[in-house]
Amino acid sequence: MLDQITSATNPRIKRLRKLLESRSFRRSEGAFVLEHPAAILEQLRDHPDRIEALIVRASSPYADTAYPAPTWILSEAVWGSVRQVKSSQGIMALLKLPTPPTLSDLVANASLLLCLDRVQNPTNVGAIIRAATAFRADGILLLPGCADPFHPEALRAMAGYCFSLPFLAVTPSSLSEICPSHWTFIGLDPAAQTPLTSFSRPEKSVLILGSEGSGITAGFSYQPVSIPMSNAVESLNVAVSAGIALFHLALGSV
Repeated sequence: MLDQITSATNPRIKRLRKLLESRSFRRSEGAFVLEHPAAILEQLRDHPDRIEALIVRASSPYADTAYPAPTWILSEAVWGSVRQVKSSQGIMALLKLPTPPTLSDLVANASLLLCLDRVQNPTNVGAIIRAATAFRADGILLLPGCADPFHPEALRAMAGYCFSLPFLAVTPSSLSEICPSHWTFIGLDPAAQTPLTSFSRPEKSVLILGSEGSGITAGFSYQPVSIPMSNAVESLNVAVSAGIALFHLALGSV
Protein backbone atom coordinates (compact mmCIF):
# COMPACT_ATOMS: atom_id res chain seq x y z
CA MET A 1 0.00 0.00 0.00
CA LEU A 2 1.36 3.41 -1.04
CA ASP A 3 0.28 6.59 0.74
CA GLN A 4 1.27 10.14 -0.13
CA ILE A 5 1.53 12.33 2.99
CA THR A 6 1.62 16.08 2.41
CA SER A 7 0.55 17.42 5.81
CA ALA A 8 2.82 17.68 8.84
CA THR A 9 -0.26 17.41 11.06
CA ASN A 10 -1.13 13.97 9.71
CA PRO A 11 -1.69 11.62 12.72
CA ARG A 12 0.90 9.19 11.39
CA ILE A 13 3.51 11.96 11.26
CA LYS A 14 2.64 13.05 14.78
CA ARG A 15 3.10 9.45 15.95
CA LEU A 16 6.38 9.21 14.03
CA ARG A 17 7.75 12.29 15.78
CA LYS A 18 6.70 10.99 19.18
CA LEU A 19 8.37 7.63 18.52
CA LEU A 20 11.58 9.48 17.70
CA GLU A 21 11.36 11.63 20.82
CA SER A 22 9.95 9.49 23.62
CA ARG A 23 11.30 6.31 25.18
CA SER A 24 8.09 5.68 27.09
CA PHE A 25 6.04 6.11 23.91
CA ARG A 26 8.24 3.63 22.07
CA ARG A 27 7.62 1.15 24.86
CA SER A 28 3.86 1.73 24.99
CA GLU A 29 3.54 1.48 21.19
CA GLY A 30 5.95 -1.45 20.86
CA ALA A 31 7.62 0.31 17.93
CA PHE A 32 10.70 2.33 16.98
CA VAL A 33 12.11 4.17 13.96
CA LEU A 34 15.19 2.95 12.08
CA GLU A 35 17.06 5.26 9.66
CA HIS A 36 19.88 3.02 8.40
CA PRO A 37 19.15 2.16 4.73
CA ALA A 38 21.21 -1.04 4.53
CA ALA A 39 19.65 -2.37 7.74
CA ILE A 40 16.17 -1.46 6.51
CA LEU A 41 16.67 -3.29 3.21
CA GLU A 42 18.02 -6.30 5.12
CA GLN A 43 14.89 -6.36 7.29
CA LEU A 44 12.72 -6.11 4.16
CA ARG A 45 14.52 -9.09 2.66
CA ASP A 46 14.80 -11.34 5.70
CA HIS A 47 12.17 -10.21 8.22
CA PRO A 48 9.37 -8.27 6.50
CA ASP A 49 7.05 -9.20 9.37
CA ARG A 50 8.97 -6.80 11.64
CA ILE A 51 8.10 -3.79 9.47
CA GLU A 52 5.01 -1.75 10.21
CA ALA A 53 5.69 0.83 7.49
CA LEU A 54 8.41 2.35 5.33
CA ILE A 55 8.73 6.13 5.33
CA VAL A 56 10.31 7.54 2.17
CA ARG A 57 11.28 11.07 1.14
CA ALA A 58 9.51 11.95 -2.11
CA SER A 59 12.69 13.26 -3.77
CA SER A 60 14.89 10.30 -2.85
CA PRO A 61 15.73 7.40 -5.17
CA TYR A 62 13.91 5.08 -2.73
CA ALA A 63 10.61 6.64 -3.83
CA ASP A 64 10.93 4.96 -7.24
CA THR A 65 10.84 1.41 -5.86
CA ALA A 66 7.85 -0.74 -4.95
CA TYR A 67 8.26 -2.45 -1.57
CA PRO A 68 6.51 -5.46 0.02
CA ALA A 69 5.43 -3.30 2.96
CA PRO A 70 3.09 -0.34 3.53
CA THR A 71 4.94 2.75 2.30
CA TRP A 72 4.44 6.40 3.16
CA ILE A 73 5.82 8.92 0.65
CA LEU A 74 6.51 12.17 2.48
CA SER A 75 6.59 15.52 0.71
CA GLU A 76 9.67 17.68 1.18
CA ALA A 77 7.87 19.90 3.70
CA VAL A 78 6.68 16.95 5.78
CA TRP A 79 10.07 15.24 5.67
CA GLY A 80 11.71 18.45 6.80
CA SER A 81 9.24 18.76 9.67
CA VAL A 82 10.54 15.57 11.24
CA ARG A 83 13.37 17.25 13.15
CA GLN A 84 15.53 14.25 13.97
CA VAL A 85 15.88 13.03 10.40
CA LYS A 86 16.91 16.13 8.42
CA SER A 87 20.25 14.47 7.65
CA SER A 88 18.69 11.09 6.90
CA GLN A 89 19.34 9.36 3.57
CA GLY A 90 15.75 9.38 2.38
CA ILE A 91 14.26 6.26 3.92
CA MET A 92 13.14 5.19 7.39
CA ALA A 93 11.30 2.18 8.70
CA LEU A 94 8.76 1.86 11.46
CA LEU A 95 9.62 -1.43 13.14
CA LYS A 96 8.20 -3.54 15.93
CA LEU A 97 10.26 -3.61 19.10
CA PRO A 98 11.77 -7.06 19.64
CA THR A 99 10.47 -9.04 22.58
CA PRO A 100 13.35 -9.44 25.04
CA PRO A 101 14.07 -12.86 26.54
CA THR A 102 13.82 -13.50 30.24
CA LEU A 103 17.07 -13.23 32.15
CA SER A 104 17.09 -16.97 32.88
CA ASP A 105 16.59 -17.78 29.18
CA LEU A 106 19.35 -15.37 28.15
CA VAL A 107 21.97 -16.78 30.51
CA ALA A 108 21.11 -20.43 29.87
CA ASN A 109 23.27 -20.67 26.74
CA ALA A 110 25.38 -17.51 27.03
CA SER A 111 29.07 -17.25 27.86
CA LEU A 112 29.80 -13.51 27.51
CA LEU A 113 27.39 -10.74 28.48
CA LEU A 114 27.76 -6.98 28.78
CA CYS A 115 26.17 -5.09 31.66
CA LEU A 116 25.81 -1.31 31.26
CA ASP A 117 25.61 0.64 34.50
CA ARG A 118 24.14 4.13 34.02
CA VAL A 119 25.67 4.65 30.57
CA GLN A 120 23.46 7.62 29.78
CA ASN A 121 24.75 8.75 26.39
CA PRO A 122 22.77 7.01 23.62
CA THR A 123 25.66 7.29 21.16
CA ASN A 124 27.89 5.38 23.59
CA VAL A 125 25.21 2.74 24.11
CA GLY A 126 24.87 2.27 20.36
CA ALA A 127 28.64 2.08 19.79
CA ILE A 128 28.96 -0.50 22.58
CA ILE A 129 26.25 -2.64 21.00
CA ARG A 130 28.02 -2.46 17.65
CA ALA A 131 31.25 -3.64 19.29
CA ALA A 132 29.39 -6.37 21.16
CA THR A 133 27.98 -7.60 17.86
CA ALA A 134 31.42 -7.59 16.23
CA PHE A 135 32.96 -9.64 19.04
CA ARG A 136 30.05 -12.04 19.48
CA ALA A 137 28.77 -11.14 22.91
CA ASP A 138 25.56 -12.95 23.73
CA GLY A 139 23.50 -10.06 25.07
CA ILE A 140 23.35 -6.63 26.69
CA LEU A 141 22.06 -6.12 30.23
CA LEU A 142 20.88 -2.58 30.96
CA LEU A 143 20.80 -1.43 34.57
CA PRO A 144 18.57 1.51 35.59
CA GLY A 145 19.79 4.87 34.30
CA CYS A 146 21.02 3.66 30.90
CA ALA A 147 20.04 5.33 27.66
CA ASP A 148 17.47 3.58 25.49
CA PRO A 149 19.14 1.38 22.84
CA PHE A 150 16.26 2.30 20.50
CA HIS A 151 16.93 6.03 20.80
CA PRO A 152 17.64 7.43 17.29
CA GLU A 153 21.22 8.39 18.23
CA ALA A 154 21.89 4.92 19.65
CA LEU A 155 20.55 3.28 16.51
CA ARG A 156 22.76 5.46 14.31
CA ALA A 157 25.84 4.60 16.39
CA MET A 158 25.13 0.87 16.24
CA ALA A 159 24.82 1.12 12.42
CA GLY A 160 21.45 -0.60 12.40
CA TYR A 161 22.46 -3.72 14.39
CA CYS A 162 19.32 -3.48 16.49
CA PHE A 163 18.34 -7.14 16.11
CA SER A 164 21.85 -8.59 16.34
CA LEU A 165 21.68 -9.53 20.02
CA PRO A 166 19.13 -9.15 22.82
CA PHE A 167 18.91 -6.09 25.08
CA LEU A 168 17.39 -6.71 28.51
CA ALA A 169 16.59 -4.25 31.32
CA VAL A 170 17.71 -5.68 34.66
CA THR A 171 18.23 -4.64 38.28
CA PRO A 172 21.25 -5.35 40.52
CA SER A 173 19.10 -7.68 42.61
CA SER A 174 17.98 -9.71 39.59
CA LEU A 175 21.61 -10.13 38.51
CA SER A 176 22.65 -11.29 41.96
CA GLU A 177 20.13 -14.12 41.73
CA ILE A 178 21.81 -15.75 38.74
CA CYS A 179 25.48 -14.93 38.88
CA PRO A 180 27.26 -15.62 42.18
CA SER A 181 27.96 -19.30 41.66
CA HIS A 182 28.05 -19.52 37.87
CA TRP A 183 29.23 -16.20 36.48
CA THR A 184 32.25 -13.96 36.96
CA PHE A 185 31.73 -10.21 36.88
CA ILE A 186 34.58 -8.24 35.28
CA GLY A 187 34.84 -4.49 35.74
CA LEU A 188 37.16 -2.05 33.99
CA ASP A 189 39.06 0.06 36.53
CA PRO A 190 42.08 2.22 35.60
CA ALA A 191 43.52 1.63 39.10
CA ALA A 192 43.21 -2.18 38.93
CA GLN A 193 46.41 -4.16 39.48
CA THR A 194 45.42 -6.84 36.94
CA PRO A 195 45.90 -5.70 33.33
CA LEU A 196 43.43 -6.94 30.76
CA THR A 197 46.28 -8.38 28.71
CA SER A 198 47.13 -10.92 31.43
CA PHE A 199 43.55 -11.75 32.37
CA SER A 200 42.04 -15.05 31.21
CA ARG A 201 38.29 -14.89 30.81
CA PRO A 202 36.28 -17.46 32.78
CA GLU A 203 33.85 -19.60 30.84
CA LYS A 204 30.85 -17.48 31.87
CA SER A 205 31.61 -13.77 32.23
CA VAL A 206 29.76 -10.47 32.55
CA LEU A 207 31.72 -7.38 31.54
CA ILE A 208 30.40 -4.38 33.48
CA LEU A 209 30.76 -0.92 31.95
CA GLY A 210 30.02 2.12 34.09
CA SER A 211 29.43 5.73 33.13
CA GLU A 212 32.47 7.87 32.40
CA GLY A 213 31.61 10.17 35.29
CA SER A 214 30.71 7.73 38.07
CA GLY A 215 32.20 4.43 36.97
CA ILE A 216 30.59 1.24 38.23
CA THR A 217 28.01 1.99 40.91
CA ALA A 218 25.96 -1.23 41.06
CA GLY A 219 26.33 -2.84 44.48
CA PHE A 220 27.94 -6.17 43.69
CA SER A 221 31.51 -7.42 43.64
CA TYR A 222 33.55 -7.85 40.49
CA GLN A 223 37.05 -8.69 39.29
CA PRO A 224 38.72 -5.34 38.48
CA VAL A 225 40.96 -5.22 35.42
CA SER A 226 42.69 -2.32 33.71
CA ILE A 227 43.49 -1.43 30.11
CA PRO A 228 47.24 -0.71 29.84
CA MET A 229 47.81 2.70 28.26
CA SER A 230 49.96 5.81 28.35
CA ASN A 231 49.99 7.93 31.49
CA ALA A 232 49.32 10.91 29.24
CA VAL A 233 45.65 9.89 29.11
CA GLU A 234 43.57 9.56 32.27
CA SER A 235 40.76 7.48 30.80
CA LEU A 236 39.08 6.32 27.60
CA ASN A 237 35.59 6.83 26.27
CA VAL A 238 33.38 4.01 27.56
CA ALA A 239 32.59 2.76 24.06
CA VAL A 240 36.29 2.66 23.14
CA SER A 241 37.03 0.79 26.38
CA ALA A 242 34.24 -1.65 25.58
CA GLY A 243 35.67 -2.40 22.15
CA ILE A 244 39.17 -3.03 23.52
CA ALA A 245 37.91 -5.22 26.37
CA LEU A 246 35.59 -7.22 24.13
CA PHE A 247 38.35 -7.83 21.60
CA HIS A 248 40.54 -9.29 24.32
CA LEU A 249 37.80 -11.27 26.07
CA ALA A 250 36.57 -12.73 22.78
CA LEU A 251 40.01 -13.84 21.52
CA GLY A 252 39.73 -17.33 20.11
CA SER A 253 35.95 -17.17 19.63
CA VAL A 254 35.54 -14.71 16.73
